[in-house]
Amino acid sequence: MSRAKYCRGFGIQSPWAYRFVRYVVNEHYPYYAYDDLRPLFPHLSKRERRVCELYLRIANHQQADEAVLVGDVSEAKRAYLHAGCLRMAFSSMGEGACSLSEDSFSLAVVAHGQDMEQQVLSLINRATDASLLIVEGIHRNGDDADLLLPVGDPHPADDVFAELVEDLVDRLYGVGILNNDADNS
Repeated sequence: MSRAKYCRGFGIQSPWAYRFVRYVVNEHYPYYAYDDLRPLFPHLSKRERRVCELYLRIANHQQADEAVLVGDVSEAKRAYLHAGCLRMAFSSMGEGACSLSEDSFSLAVVAHGQDMEQQVLSLINRATDASLLIVEGIHRNGDDADLLLPVGDPHPADDVFAELVEDLVDRLYGVGILNNDADNS
């Protein structure tokens, strides 16, 4: 894991996982919107800006029509998400209530906070093979990491992949990502 920042995805067996790590997580070339967004959020620390830029790359990769936001997702993260996919609309999910327009979602962001368990479990139940769920700060509290235990596939490599990506991104950027689309090309 110490080389994860520099390996650029080599050694990952799943074609989807390789492309995601190589061209989304570890993309080093600046995206078109970085320069436009930087002056709008000059207060961001280097780490916060890197997380926001990762969100932009994820939104650009996912091309979701709607992003479900749970908790207090910052204005900067919203702006970077929208810059990654201009047609993206935001819906929010409060305690026990969800304004999802469909039974599934393509992209969801869960901000770290109290009592997020019900929302995360609800999103997991609505996840499809094309869903991407970002759970911020998943390693801040050991109990929060247990939320992802019900997620799995009969194929053991898929579970390992979810943990690998979660650990990789958490170490690099401080967020966890879970995608159930490990082997679909």
